Formats: sequence, C-alpha cells, structure tokens
Amino acid sequence: MELVPGTYRIGAFRSSDPAAPNDGFAPYTWYGGGYVIGLGADVVVTGSVSGVDIAVLPSVKVVGRVVGRDGVGVPNAEVMLTQTVGGVQFPFDGAKTDSAGRFALRHVAMTVTLSTQSNGRTGPAWTSVDLDLRGDRSDLELVVDRGNIVTGVLRDTAGRPLANTDFGVHEIVQPQNYSCIACHTRSDAAGRFVLTLPNATLRFRNWPSTPTIAELYSKEYVIRGDATMEVVLGPR
Repeated sequence: MELVPGTYRIGAFRSSDPAAPNDGFAPYTWYGGGYVIGLGADVVVTGSVSGVDIAVLPSVKVVGRVVGRDGVGVPNAEVMLTQTVGGVQFPFDGAKTDSAGRFALRHVAMTVTLSTQSNGRTGPAWTSVDLDLRGDRSDLELVVDRGNIVTGVLRDTAGRPLANTDFGVHEIVQPQNYSCIACHTRSDAAGRFVLTLPNATLRFRNWPSTPTIAELYSKEYVIRGDATMEVVLGPR
C-alpha cells in the first residue's frame, strides 16, 4: 500500500454477510487499543512503515430473551450492544426480538453493554447489563416492565387478510405526546402480527414500499391490557 506522508488509522474489515463462511472470527478488528478503525491508534507515515499488526477478534454468539416481570416474552423489543469509550457511547450490533421475546446477535469477544428498550404500559421500558464476552452466551435474560402484547390479524375493509404488510402506529391520540418505541411490525403470509403497545388510544397505518401501494389507515383503537384483535386498514 502506498500512502503519502501523514497520519492514518489502519484497520481491516471482514465480510459481515451472514452467508459468508463462518471461520470463528468477527468482521471487525482491534487495532492499537481501539475498537474498529474509527477508534484505532494513529500511525504516522513519513517513509516506509512495517510491523503494523492487526489482530482479528474471535466471534461469539449473544443469545437470550427479553421478558416482562411475569416471565412473558416481549416481542419487537429493540436490543443493542454498545461500548462507552472516552465518555462516548458507540453502538454496535442490534436486533429486534421475535414473537416470543428471543434475540440472537453475533459480536466480537470483548466487554460490551447489552441493553433493550420497548414500550411499558405507561412509559418506556428498558434495562441493560454489562457483559465480558469471552465465549458464546445463550443464557441471557433481560427483564422489563412490559407493555401490552397485542396479537391478531391485519385486514382490509373487505375482511381479507393483508399479508406481508409493513404497518404500525400512525398516531397516539391519548395520552398526547407519548413517544411509541418500535410500534411497527410486518404481518406474515396470513396477515397475523404481534406488537407490544402502551395503554393508549391510537390509530394504525401501513407503510407502502412503493408508490403503487395505497396508503391505508385505521379507526381509533383503545389498548388496555394484553389483547387479540383484528386491525382493519382502509382509505383515509
């Protein structure tokens, strides 16, 4: 590699494609005491430089569940791995929990913070735990004051299931100024869905992926406790 004289940070990035062969190493690197290239140590180039070693870190699995205090899995909760360096929090890998509250991440073997946030019944629900990752972890459980788990079927005004449709909360009518966390999802091939929602009166809408798909909206729904319901979307 030819570089003009100056100060550089050197790192190496491997393929993070899930389909790429897994040889046990992470796609990120550790160089000069810093995580990935953005935090790497400076290298001053004034001439030929040799001996710049880049250690590739082992890859580990981070697997677990987000549950309410009653042990029920929390769907669609946001899960994130972060590390704080010099007072700045750097986000790494993230995911959303499935319908049973399960999550799975792959990361490098290092010290990180695992956190989650979702909707509680009356406000945000969140917690975090510090992890010293030295190998795979499959025993993790994050407990939060969960919101209302709402399952059901998404339908159009003719009663037909809306399959594989991105939709979510369009408006919180009451309480006003409530910030809804991850209040969106995608229905499956039969129009089924699951969401974690606060105590609220709200409306839903779809999120068209192309201009040819019509925007659809729902009437007001009152959410108070776990429920199974049919959400109907139609023209405004």
